[in-house]
Amino acid sequence: MNFRRSNSRTRGLTDRAGRTAALALAALAFVVAACGGDDPASPGGGGGGGGGAGTDGTFTATMSGDVQGSFSGSAVFAVVPTGEAESGQAFGLTLGYQEVGGENFGLQVFLDGTRPASGTYSVSNDGSGGDITSGSGAALLSYSSGGSSAASGTAASGQLTITNSAASEVSGSMSLQLDLRFGDGSTGTATVTGDFSAIGGSVSAPGF
Repeated sequence: MNFRRSNSRTRGLTDRAGRTAALALAALAFVVAACGGDDPASPGGGGGGGGGAGTDGTFTATMSGDVQGSFSGSAVFAVVPTGEAESGQAFGLTLGYQEVGGENFGLQVFLDGTRPASGTYSVSNDGSGGDITSGSGAALLSYSSGGSSAASGTAASGQLTITNSAASEVSGSMSLQLDLRFGDGSTGTATVTGDFSAIGGSVSAPGF
């Protein structure tokens, strides 16, 4: 994993980004617990390298910018009640990768309402009238390496594209531009692109 940190505000971080740092880490802890670990005998566990998908769905993602890497792991979705959504409920997509004693990657993407139909949806944590609105979803990223927090992030802009939406499986792709905050207080940016095929499961509600 490569890092390029900047102490300057390379992109306008809102106060919300700071407030969601702790939530992003909590989301990562949830992802790790849900996705299992390296141990092939553990639920959701896979062999060799990172946490496998097991009975969960799967995703692949590439992150470029101030944090760089490639990840593959588990993908689940659910509809959760939340006051952070304009409609009072949100579709949540959780992508998780765990390497025991090494890198951990967690990404949650939320859209307002119930399971979305096929289509392309805007994702930006700068939505008005609520963090998750009918016109804009939201995203949380957390990355750690070697058991320490390295970066948390929220979506500056991006899109979530749903190509298949069924009660048992939701699949598609994503392209997200993220504002990052590092543990030392510096900031940066990254882009996450990838594909997913998620199954219905348990997703923690947002708490921006």
